[in-house]
Amino acid sequence: MEAVPFELIRWLEGSENEISAVCWGNSAKFLHTRTGGPAVLVTSDWHLGYVKDKNPAIRFHERADWMRQASAA
Repeated sequence: MEAVPFELIRWLEGSENEISAVCWGNSAKFLHTRTGGPAVLVTSDWHLGYVKDKNPAIRFHERADWMRQASAA
């Protein structure tokens, strides 16, 4: 198994257009989870802050269960 440089994952909330317009750069990796939800892997807290600052329309969640909570409301 190969090690990857990413330390954090955040599940994303935003429109498909907003998320697809993001330039993630080398310090972040966009992906879709097993359930199909969008998420991002980042290399550090600093890089997470940078991506969040550059993309204020997108919400970054620490837990995947935010999707279940949102659909139950």
